[in-house]
Amino acid sequence: RAGRLLAMQQWGLASFASCAWFFDEISRIEPLKALTYALRAMEIKAEAILKGTKVDGVYDKDPMKHDDAVMFNTVSHMDALKKSLRVMDSTALSLAMDNDMPIVVFNLFENGNIKRVLAGEDVGTTVQGE
Repeated sequence: RAGRLLAMQQWGLASFASCAWFFDEISRIEPLKALTYALRAMEIKAEAILKGTKVDGVYDKDPMKHDDAVMFNTVSHMDALKKSLRVMDSTALSLAMDNDMPIVVFNLFENGNIKRVLAGEDVGTTVQGE
């Protein structure tokens, strides 16, 4: 079912308990959804929250509007909050930080990225503890 939803590019949530990963939605997350997804990741004891987006990771500013935007390979939860990096809403980000839950932000539309993320390859930006 998750594969079919991915093919339609309209999925919201797919959790895979066997590998304990948690996926986020493709497009912008509404604050309530982000918090709900973060809570669900805690409930299933996921290893990470995976956020598939249309950009390659987390940037210092919107890369769609600014050619000089700089992507972070890694950033701490706290720095993401302090710099207002728009990983997800601050409540969900704080919850992830409090539970030491990494968030991997990656380009969902780049062929093979989901497989690479699940294989543990360095893809996109990892938001994690200090």
